[in-house]
Amino acid sequence: YTLPPGVQREEISSNNSIIRQNEQSMSLKVLDLQPKDSRAVYKNLDFDMRQYKSLKMFVHAESVEGEPKLPGEGSSENFDRRLVGFIRLGSDFTDNYYQIEVPLKPTSYSQASSNRFSPDQVWIPESNSIDFSLEILTKIKALTITGKYDLSKTLFFNENLEIIDEFSPISGLPGDKKYKFAIRGNPSVGAIKTIMIGVKNPSTQNGDVLSAEVWFNELRLAEINGKGGWAALGSLEA
Repeated sequence: YTLPPGVQREEISSNNSIIRQNEQSMSLKVLDLQPKDSRAVYKNLDFDMRQYKSLKMFVHAESVEGEPKLPGEGSSENFDRRLVGFIRLGSDFTDNYYQIEVPLKPTSYSQASSNRFSPDQVWIPESNSIDFSLEILTKIKALTITGKYDLSKTLFFNENLEIIDEFSPISGLPGDKKYKFAIRGNPSVGAIKTIMIGVKNPSTQNGDVLSAEVWFNELRLAEINGKGGWAALGSLEA
């Protein structure tokens, strides 16, 4: 195991000893994930994200020893067959949420367990990490409330805010990371009640059956949107 690039565990001095704080991290292992199927874990919370500019998270994917290797391991090809990592944010998991998806380039598990490899080689931040402006979610919501779309169904968009199919070929998407953004119902970044993190098999019917171990580390909001202002105090006698 290797820490993500730039991450340093905090240390707290207590009773003449130094305690290293935990990373905010999770390992998700899935076997025989069928085409168009997904698996995830979730957490209930209460958070207002409006004061932040971006959302970030490190993601690492590797094949499971003894199982068929993930598509894309050791090459830059096979975008359309790669395992996809996703985050779902909203007031619930079924009717009001945003979803962000990114295809994952796998690393050999022998690399991930070796100290000879740098964090950048294990985590591949230029490909796997989630790092996007929250403004894109508000832009997508502005598009969908015009009345042109059925918000009882999940709508998918690419980075250029063009509507696409949920299983549109990943290789045809714009941008380096090939994001897919989705919205359903009437979610709000100012009232996030639930968060779901998981993986999806984007293969079409009769496609690949995937097994993988995926690490999700340090989900975080960045760049607090603080603006200076003026304050004044006046008095009047008449």
